Amino acid sequence: MCEILYATFEKEAEASGNERLLLTAAVAAAKVNIDKAYEVDKLVPVMDWFNLMTYDFHGSWDQNRAHHSSLNSKDDEKDDTMYIDFAVKYFQKLGMPASKMMLGVGTYGRGDTPAMPYTGFKGETGFVAYYESCVQIVCEKMKETWDAKQLVPYIAG
Repeated sequence: MCEILYATFEKEAEASGNERLLLTAAVAAAKVNIDKAYEVDKLVPVMDWFNLMTYDFHGSWDQNRAHHSSLNSKDDEKDDTMYIDFAVKYFQKLGMPASKMMLGVGTYGRGDTPAMPYTGFKGETGFVAYYESCVQIVCEKMKETWDAKQLVPYIAG
């Protein structure tokens, strides 16, 4: 289907004299999803760029206590494929050049337990918008900490 869209965009640009429309895709960044969903070698030639959805690797739905969008894995990570550095390198191994990658990052926080009572503006258990994190730090006296291994901030109270 992407090949057909690309060819159609090429023909339309030729006929109209306008620049060809861009063909892009937001793609999952978890290895299990990459392996099931994408034929990277077939997509790369016809896509202008890919937005790697490098967030929601972890959350209240899984048993692994880790940041949902970390650059690196934790030392005790059960699945050491659920982080940004792995996703980028894995897509490159499958043939996607770095020049076609854009990182999609989550500008929100995730709670790490299903019982986390805070629901935030979306009403989703464990989901906290960025501005809500700021309020929690200032008003609720939660502590912001930098994780030097995963290269991400987190808050705890």
